[in-house]
Amino acid sequence: MHKLLPICILIFLSGCTVSNYTFMKPKGEDGIAVTDGCGQIPLVFKHSYTKADYKVMLTNNSLYFSLSVPQGSSINWLDTTMTLSTPSFNGTFNIDALIKDTKVKTYCSGLGVFNCKKYDFYYLWVDSEKVTNQKQINITPPTPIINGDKVPVSEIQFKKTTEHLLQSINC
Repeated sequence: MHKLLPICILIFLSGCTVSNYTFMKPKGEDGIAVTDGCGQIPLVFKHSYTKADYKVMLTNNSLYFSLSVPQGSSINWLDTTMTLSTPSFNGTFNIDALIKDTKVKTYCSGLGVFNCKKYDFYYLWVDSEKVTNQKQINITPPTPIINGDKVPVSEIQFKKTTEHLLQSINC
């Protein structure tokens, strides 16, 4: 007990807490599960592609696609369909065009204003009651084409899981 007290005090002072979270964790061949924002829950699947960030996130009743590309890039879908399979449903959905955010995002590395790059941000929400209250969902997302290059995508498996995660208290 006397060894546990300093650990608890350190966690309290750091502004973090360990909690149990139940969420749909993504897994696939062409990417990794990542956090988005300040939360520590790996809800987002980020495809492995060096020229852009292509992310897919599953929410309670929808899918969210986001694409961050160098400013001025040409963006299209290779195919406008997405495959979705759950224990009770197998099918495809037609996907609309990506919506371009009006703001250009600037990311700098190194010493502040040096080595800054500007990125256009695209996104799309796809609502579907088929993803609500599922234990496992497999998705083959649409494939984006950026400046003529096809982004490698694979099937993503979202599986309900419970994990102990260290989460910031002020997030």
